[in-house]
Amino acid sequence: MRNELNTPAFLTEEKTLQGDLTRLRKFADTASCKLLYSPKASAISKVLEVIAKQVDGFACSSPFELRLLGDLSGGRQTLHLVSPLIKSESLSILGDRLNYLTVNSLSQWKRLRDMISRQTHVGLRINPQLSFVRDARYDPCRRQSKLGMPLSQLADASAADPGVLAGMDGLHFHNNCESLDFTDLLTTVRQIANVIPELLDRLRWINLVAVTCLNPVKATTPFTKLCAFCARHLGLRFLLNQVLQS
Repeated sequence: MRNELNTPAFLTEEKTLQGDLTRLRKFADTASCKLLYSPKASAISKVLEVIAKQVDGFACSSPFELRLLGDLSGGRQTLHLVSPLIKSESLSILGDRLNYLTVNSLSQWKRLRDMISRQTHVGLRINPQLSFVRDARYDPCRRQSKLGMPLSQLADASAADPGVLAGMDGLHFHNNCESLDFTDLLTTVRQIANVIPELLDRLRWINLVAVTCLNPVKATTPFTKLCAFCARHLGLRFLLNQVLQS
């Protein structure tokens, strides 16, 4: 094959990719949750075509990714947008094709809510205020982070106004990176359930972002515990937003 390719080239081994997808699909089916893929890890069209056969949707971080995945999926997978920078023009273009939108703050929600299609489920990104990343540059929960509403602030806002999330029906968080299993995710879900239990009762879904270098042997037990906890304490439809790293 080396003699047939022009170098440098970026190669993805399809057998490895298929193996990762099969394991993740099994995890998702076991938990009765929706499996999402974030194209920020790889947006190569041929790779996405393989991934599209195994996932329920795509979690995008820009309108450009949404357009790419919208064309590629042909409406078979749900499209999700999570970004601190959302323009009203983008919402107008996407319209009903955007299935889920996660806003970064309550102020962003107030600014955009009248422009969002009624067919789109809207959630709030929260900062669980739990850090697992050693390098602060890549830690979405570091001090002064602008990624999501701090969990403690949401708890205070909900106590002052129980209808603070009126019009929204979900939550999203992302606070781990390069994990070998789902232990960090389980710890975070427990933290959220302890801090805002009443608020979770009024929601329909939660988007759990797992950035993992998945070790299938180490991952099984923590994932089983995660599923059991979510079923027992959350009662929500949860979306496993997976960023594949090998």
